[in-house]
Amino acid sequence: MGKFINGINFGNFNGAVVINGRIVSGGWMSGGGVFGTPQKFDEKKNVPENDVERITVKSDSANIVVTASNTSIVEAHFSGEAVVDEKPTFNIEKRGCEVIITLDVGAVAMSNLTLTVNIPTRTFEFLSVTCYNGNVSVKNGVFAKKIRLDTHNGEVDSEGNFCEILATTHNGDVDVYIKAKNNVEIEASSHNGDVSVEMQNVATSSIYASSHNGNVRNRFHAGNGVYAAYGRATSHNGNVTVK
Repeated sequence: MGKFINGINFGNFNGAVVINGRIVSGGWMSGGGVFGTPQKFDEKKNVPENDVERITVKSDSANIVVTASNTSIVEAHFSGEAVVDEKPTFNIEKRGCEVIITLDVGAVAMSNLTLTVNIPTRTFEFLSVTCYNGNVSVKNGVFAKKIRLDTHNGEVDSEGNFCEILATTHNGDVDVYIKAKNNVEIEASSHNGDVSVEMQNVATSSIYASSHNGNVRNRFHAGNGVYAAYGRATSHNGNVTVK
C-alpha cells in the first residue's frame, strides 16, 4: 500500500519506488502497471560445424538474425534486456547432420532480445528460422539450398542465397533479395503487411508473392543474357507492382 505524505502518494511495487504513479527508481512501468526490474542477457553457445547440413532456429519472443563468416563453428548469441517471469531456456545441440538452436523466453514484458546465429560461409542443405514474436533476418553471405523463414508478429528480411525460399509472416512486411543465381523458387506472403521481392541477374525464377492487406512488389534487374520469370503476385487490399 502507498502512503500519502503532504498529498503525495508514495508506493513500493516489485522493488520500484513510485510517486503518484511514476517510477523514480527501480522497476519498469507501462500502461500504469509495474513489471519489475529488467534483466540483461549475454550468453553464447556453439557446436562444431563438421558434417552439418541442416540448421534449425526457433524462438518464441526474440528477434533472430542469421549471419555468416569464415568460421568452423555454428555459434548462437543470446543478448538483450527484458522483464521475464522465469529465466529463458537457451540451448544448442547437434543431432546427426542437424544443428538445433532454441530459445524459450516465456512470459515477457518490455522485451529487447536478439538471438544472433553465425554460421560458416558455405552452402547448407536447409535453413529453418521460426519465431512467434520477433523479426527474422538472414544476412548476405548465408547460403542454403532451401530456406524457410516464418514469424507470426514481425518482419521477415532475407539477403541470403538460395535455390528455394519460403518467407511468411502474419503481421509484418516481407522482403526477399537475391543476386546471381541460375534457378530460384520464391514464395513470400504476409497477411497484414507489404511483400517485396527483388532479383538481380537471376536466370530463371518462379515467384509467388501475396498479401491480404498490403502492397506486393516484384522487381527484376538483369544485364545481358536470357532471363525468364514465372509466377503470381496477388493482394486482396493493396497494390501490385511488377518491374
